[in-house]
Amino acid sequence: MALGEVRAATGVALLLALAVLAGCAAGPTGPGAKQPTSTVAKKITSGGGAGASAAVDSTPAAPDWEHFAQTNKSLRQEIALGAEAMKSGPVGNRAVELASLRMAASGFDLVASSSWKAAVPTLQRAISMDGANGYAYLFLAYIHQVTGEGELAGEFAANAARLLPETHAVRAELAGLQLAIRKTGGVGAR
Repeated sequence: MALGEVRAATGVALLLALAVLAGCAAGPTGPGAKQPTSTVAKKITSGGGAGASAAVDSTPAAPDWEHFAQTNKSLRQEIALGAEAMKSGPVGNRAVELASLRMAASGFDLVASSSWKAAVPTLQRAISMDGANGYAYLFLAYIHQVTGEGELAGEFAANAARLLPETHAVRAELAGLQLAIRKTGGVGAR
């Protein structure tokens, strides 16, 4: 490998590390850039990780689903585990996945403060970095639901259903959102 190539590869690795440390994006990688199952999600879920085939409709809706407290807790756990995993081995796609999770957490904070307009580009960027970020899809579904865009809400909720961890608490909050989408005529909520 030529000296210029080594410097370029080192620069890319350094940029990814800085992006993770800063909690921001290193740049889009596209939806097809990684496997749809998060390696971090597998560690914290008991049902086999994201993308498992359990039906969301069998999970009763959480009565306080609009607060997404359990989903936020799960997201923060994934961020902590992802940060720890970064210390223990090769970085690979983990840096981009972690940056995307952090971006989704920032989007959640904006959603929680009712700053929906500001949250949309943040969550879209999280998805452009990691197309398998179910949290970002979930929060976008919620934003579109509360802004009266039921069809978009249904589409984002369907993606979230495929990608979120299979924990009961997260699925109960997703079920509540899907029920609200169905009641308002949104499609794709299943």
